[in-house]
This record gives sequence, C-alpha cells and structure tokens, in this order.
Amino acid sequence: MSINKKYNYVGSEEIRLSASDFPIGTKICSIADLQKWIDNNCDRQTIAARLVVATFVIDLNGNLRLADRHSEHIACAGGEAVLSAGEIFISWDNTGF
Repeated sequence: MSINKKYNYVGSEEIRLSASDFPIGTKICSIADLQKWIDNNCDRQTIAARLVVATFVIDLNGNLRLADRHSEHIACAGGEAVLSAGEIFISWDNTGF
C-alpha cells in the first residue's frame, strides 16, 4: 500500500501572491518532453555544459513539473499542494539522460 503525504505551502503570503504571476511548471511525461523543456528554457552555454538545474514539484497526480531554477515552488505547483518539491539536477551525455 502506497501512502502519499501531501505538502501545503508554508511560506510567506507575499511570496504566495507574487508567485501567482508566474506560469505553472511544465509537466514532463517523457524524455521528449524533457528535451523540449531544456531546449525552450536553457541557454546555449547551459546546454553545452550538459547540466541543468531546475525547480521541480511532483503534483498531487504524481506528475513531474519543471520550472526555471529561480522560480518559487508554489509557482511551479500552480498554487496547489504537492507530494514533493525541490531542485533537480539533470545531466546527460552522448548516450542520453
């Protein structure tokens, strides 16, 4: 039996309100989605280094959502509770992620 703990936002009201101006994190369901997110959100230098750091959440449906590293987790989550949140480091080589 799997038990998932839900985490609600506990930060300041000011941050919560300002985060509503930012888009929700992009749902990543496949390697193709991840590649598209990297291509659309990272500069050439970051892509050349083959290391991306991003803000992530796992939403209540179990979806991975990514946003710019400097985004607030509450923005990435679209203001909703999450199962997990943090920073994710993504690296790859010639064989893939």
